[in-house]
Amino acid sequence: MLTEKQMRKTVRTADGHLLWTGGLANGYPAVKCGGSTFYLKRALWEEIHGTIPEGAVVISTCGRRTCVESAHLGLSTPRRYASVRDALGRYATKAEKSEQALGPVSVG
Repeated sequence: MLTEKQMRKTVRTADGHLLWTGGLANGYPAVKCGGSTFYLKRALWEEIHGTIPEGAVVISTCGRRTCVESAHLGLSTPRRYASVRDALGRYATKAEKSEQALGPVSVG
């Protein structure tokens, strides 16, 4: 469970998310302890469910990268997570990013 200090770095949304507003590492909720950085979702999962199986990653099943609501955490494989991430459009190509910024480009 989150400590009282960590809870002050979260925001509860009306739709049930608990969004982390504290530090991030590679875009994911993270905390520093004893000079080391720990991914918060991994620490929460291990505290609640035990050891994370080798090759598994902890994800927010709600799709919100910064959500640390324990009911929204789940396990996945990196490959499966990447396919879900891509389906959600999290990582657009450079061309797609340009089109989003500039609008569709017409040729003709």
